[in-house]
Amino acid sequence: MGGIGIFHIRKSLWAVLCVLVALGCTPVQGPRDSAQQFAGILRQYPRTTEPLRVQKLSGAAASPELRKAGVPEVTIIVHPAYSVFLRDLAREAYPDVKYRLLKKQFYNEATFMAERAEAGGILVLIIPGNYSTESFSPLSYTSYLNAVASRGPSVFSLFSKTSSTGVIAVDDMISLYRFLQDVNANTVMVGGGYIGRCQREFYDQLTNFIDRTRTYIAPEISTISPDDVSEREASRILAGLRRRDYTSVKQFIDRQTEGNVNILPVPRKED
Repeated sequence: MGGIGIFHIRKSLWAVLCVLVALGCTPVQGPRDSAQQFAGILRQYPRTTEPLRVQKLSGAAASPELRKAGVPEVTIIVHPAYSVFLRDLAREAYPDVKYRLLKKQFYNEATFMAERAEAGGILVLIIPGNYSTESFSPLSYTSYLNAVASRGPSVFSLFSKTSSTGVIAVDDMISLYRFLQDVNANTVMVGGGYIGRCQREFYDQLTNFIDRTRTYIAPEISTISPDDVSEREASRILAGLRRRDYTSVKQFIDRQTEGNVNILPVPRKED
């Protein structure tokens, strides 16, 4: 009798599934683990044995051409693609909306860096310190950095002290200060992430050396930690990013920094 009952239950469940399919609905899938969630992105950047091809910034990094011409702006990205390559795969996967926000930010940042590098703009990457031992896939991270940033003649790198802070060594900050003075940068735009975390630490350190009135955080290229927002807020921010409306990001920066930073949009390219 028990076997017959189980048969009827399974038959009923199958009938419900068929109805859902007929109505254009699909059954809800169970949560993926963290490794599965990021696998699609990682496949785009296979592990490489090549060294990092982004030149280190030094006190003598500014070419004679850059010294002569001067530049309207220098862009600094703190911990690029941190959310992907410095991810703890032992933890559970993000809720879907948070993962979609993370993914959108990741591609926006990668596109910006690639375009800025190929256009010859000055780009400085603050790479997470010790990423070779602290990233779960350091060879893929090297592949990513080389793919998006190594083509530009004016892309440079510095390392933060660790992967969990945006602060760089004092000698490196002095080199960056001298470089910015040499190229006579009118504006220094800071992006990357996370907002209110490593990005804020670097911004505070930078503004101890560089005039605060010409140093800004750019909402378009700043990243939010999925751990710092609810699913509802993540959904609202994601909707704005898709419309290229960064109002919610600006509000998030204000909240995470208590309004103590300068904010400026990235100048739009002329059509």
